[in-house]
Amino acid sequence: MKTQIGFVSLIGLALMVAGCSSGPTQTFTVTGEYVVVEEGERPEYIQMAIDEGLVEESEPIDLTNATISVAVESTDENGEQVFEELGSESFAEGKVSLELPIDKPQAIKISVNAGDDLSFEVPAEAGPGANLSVALVDEQGPMGYDQLMQVGQAPKFVNTGSKFVISGDLSSMDTGFAHGSVRVGGPHLDEDTGQVSFKNFGQVLAVDGKFQVEGVVDGPTVVSVSAQEGSDLFVSTYVIAEPNSEISISLRSNELIGTTGEGKHAKLIESWQMSEEYLAKMDAVATSYAEFQEEQEEMDAMEAMAAEQEAGQVQDMSSPASEETPVSAVETDAETMQEEDSDMQSDELMADAIDLPEPVEGCEHVDTSGFTPLDFGSMDPTPDENAPEHVKLRFELSEMRSLALQEFAEDVSNPRDAFLVLQMNPYTTSDESLAPLDKLISNTEDGSLRSAMTDMRDSILSRAESRENDESLVPGQKAPAFTLANLDGDETALYDVLNENELVLVDFWASWCGPCIASFPDLKKLYGAYSDDGFEIVTVSIDGGNGEDGYADWKEEAINQELPWIDLGDLNGFEAPTPVSYGVNWIPKSYLVDPKGCILDKDIHSEKLQATLVERFGMDPELEEEAEAETDDETVIDGDSDEVGG
Repeated sequence: MKTQIGFVSLIGLALMVAGCSSGPTQTFTVTGEYVVVEEGERPEYIQMAIDEGLVEESEPIDLTNATISVAVESTDENGEQVFEELGSESFAEGKVSLELPIDKPQAIKISVNAGDDLSFEVPAEAGPGANLSVALVDEQGPMGYDQLMQVGQAPKFVNTGSKFVISGDLSSMDTGFAHGSVRVGGPHLDEDTGQVSFKNFGQVLAVDGKFQVEGVVDGPTVVSVSAQEGSDLFVSTYVIAEPNSEISISLRSNELIGTTGEGKHAKLIESWQMSEEYLAKMDAVATSYAEFQEEQEEMDAMEAMAAEQEAGQVQDMSSPASEETPVSAVETDAETMQEEDSDMQSDELMADAIDLPEPVEGCEHVDTSGFTPLDFGSMDPTPDENAPEHVKLRFELSEMRSLALQEFAEDVSNPRDAFLVLQMNPYTTSDESLAPLDKLISNTEDGSLRSAMTDMRDSILSRAESRENDESLVPGQKAPAFTLANLDGDETALYDVLNENELVLVDFWASWCGPCIASFPDLKKLYGAYSDDGFEIVTVSIDGGNGEDGYADWKEEAINQELPWIDLGDLNGFEAPTPVSYGVNWIPKSYLVDPKGCILDKDIHSEKLQATLVERFGMDPELEEEAEAETDDETVIDGDSDEVGG
């Protein structure tokens, strides 16, 4: 992946709190930069998703009217936390520096508003003398994820007595990780309430592969450290952070490893992760995968040569490569594999169609013949005998990890350690953790710990129920009834909406879901075209969860998006009653429902939805005019020819 980046002063990225200033005014500095990350080689499956309308091409961020602002956290007259703006500047040039007043270490919020419902923000902390750098990262390509993040380091200035530090150098990665990003976060146990909530400690854009993230914890806390560079690379590992701990992240055989040499991390993770046996298996996986890649490249080259020969583009048929690998054999093998692949896919699609349940009473009119549910593959990670060697070795490595962690998870004599380990997913499926979790609950006297374990158990059962509902809720079945409130607290019942319309799209989303928000412009066009004909949209926000109240996040993003349809909320994440009843295991998740409550389609993308609406209500003139304009834009006129497309 090529990266275009223009940071001017990345070398001096140390973020620190200066000593008390002798002058009356103390300040801190925020510098911002716009970074474009070019799309790497596009995978075939991404192009297929684009061709089928499941994924859309992305456009560069338009900074013409963009502004960057910094706000400081304060308390209003009602005792609620609010942010007051300290200053703002134009960000149209993609580069900015602000010097702002501050008299003590405080939480701040840095935001970029690019207009057209496009805004970004990152929480941070600052103090007198601090120098903070942020970057608005614009990832090109359909799978690009644009975001605002700190650069190099994410420091702590508030409540630093219980601070931990996670740092590393990942420049030895194949990509160089010159400007990859690192995210640090994990579950936080409130000792007073027993509630577990997810805490994001920060995300930084690495500088020459180096990064540092600081956070504050009350006690041993499981933290996930993930490194990502565009869509080409994603690796992660768990560490256990404690007050005053320093954890170093390094790369071994393309895997992340955290080391500290002391505390809970050394006992529960390093004790097996740094063993000779485990490290040797890691190296074996990496070696085997490298050999597999070489073989794949050779096969690709052979297939490319065969294709060229078939097209008559290669004249020399007597090269050593041709003698060793007859063209006919390559062609035959490739054709056979493609035919078998096609047959298998057809069989799978047909099996899915046959396995659909019969329409329930009142929904016999629903045509289910063209429906194929989304398939994310088997949950069983066990490789079959024909799997590549590196896949088998990786499975063995995973088994070693699981067995080591399970030993701690099943130690009822130390329930706190066991609970930490259970948060690191030591079992193949979450259902397998129920038995040891039940034993721990019955043997734990600590009230807050027992409450947290019980919540984990409830969460596992809720996810299992959601998976079952997702499988059963298909076209021809009835949509579950629900009554939810909007931002103003006014309740709306789904079946009241169904009775008043011909088609209703029930769409689940959240403020943090980029693909959800990216789908709204197309939905707004369709809603504007067909809302008067009997088409309605009911979006359901699932913000919140993990002990967090999602109302503020929901409200802010809903207002930003100016949603014109019915927008309701069930604010407890994926485990709220409504998303569970609808089998919402990912978002966006949608159902197209008729007045009888019958599901007509599921997980429907905008192009298919438009086709359905056009079939039902006819082509909207504005949509038709827009389609014609797009066709005109795609028409190419040859400058040397009078013919279109010459």
